[in-house]
Amino acid sequence: MRVLFVVEHFHPYIGGVESLFYALGKALVDEGHQVGVVTTRHDTQLPQRDTIAGMEVHRVNAPNRYLFTLMAAPTVARLARRYHLIHTTSYNAAWPAWIGGKLARKRVIITFHEVWGDLWLQLPWLKKWSAKLFRWYEARLLRMRFHRFVAVSQHTGHALAAHGVAPSLVKVIPNGVSYRDFAPYRSAHRDTRTFCYFGRLGASKGLDLLLPAWAAFAKNHRDAHLKLIIPKYPKGWYRQLLQTIEALDLSATLTLMHELPRPQLLQEVASSGCVVIPSYAEGFCFVAAEAVALEVPVIHSGKGALPEVAGGKVVEMKAQTVEGVRTALEEAWQGKWQQVPVRQYPLQETVAAYQSLYREVM
Repeated sequence: MRVLFVVEHFHPYIGGVESLFYALGKALVDEGHQVGVVTTRHDTQLPQRDTIAGMEVHRVNAPNRYLFTLMAAPTVARLARRYHLIHTTSYNAAWPAWIGGKLARKRVIITFHEVWGDLWLQLPWLKKWSAKLFRWYEARLLRMRFHRFVAVSQHTGHALAAHGVAPSLVKVIPNGVSYRDFAPYRSAHRDTRTFCYFGRLGASKGLDLLLPAWAAFAKNHRDAHLKLIIPKYPKGWYRQLLQTIEALDLSATLTLMHELPRPQLLQEVASSGCVVIPSYAEGFCFVAAEAVALEVPVIHSGKGALPEVAGGKVVEMKAQTVEGVRTALEEAWQGKWQQVPVRQYPLQETVAAYQSLYREVM
């Protein structure tokens, strides 16, 4: 089987989508299948052609995902002729994948990670005109004739149907986690005074709520500490974050970490008292799944698929506000955890489900 991934970002870029396609592609290669990747060249130090974990990676010379949307279709069409089908993802990669598939006469599957609809207009740090444009683009994607829409959670599956995608075209395949990778870190000593946020930057992640909430919380708990493990990109979001940290004078109770090697990242998370996920929306949330795999308690917003994925010891925010985050931090500090059943999402089941879908579509 030969599958071409068309994704706006790929390893070593950090994010849940990137984790899914890297793990899926590696597993397919390990089973003897051929995987190609078309993605952005977000860092000019990266080669245009590369081999990663047996996958042939082609980076379009577009410095950001928006130019990738406009420029990638010819590359996709040219390469797709060597593959049986195309597998893409929402949002920016979907258009060139669909066009390239039409030109090469290949079927295209899209994995939808979340559907926001009117939420676009409510998110912080987004200009109104860009929020309206994103909402329009998402609506157009939902109307396009992909051969299958994959939802990464039951929540996302319901959202696709609610926005007009035919149920016969929707397949729920949760993102997969390689649980054996986390086993060596579960015995780490946890510092209950330390809170941890890790993952990518973005308007939906709730950092606009977490930082002022932490400022208020830390005034009453001087020995508490917050670790932010984040990339330095996109640059605009990172600048916004640094400005907020400076304005709130958080340097004494907050540590920034960037681009940690995977073992160090898992060690930092495993040694934290809990992981904080104040997101406005989550279509699946690898951060929650990985925290659960490490047996680290989770504070979360309860939005999107988080109630599906977050298990074990949890505190669910009662309001998507600064005060809602602060109250949740306080409850965790006092040990007022709820015990929620743990659900597992084994990577091998995800890979098997995608292979079955590929054969069905072919």
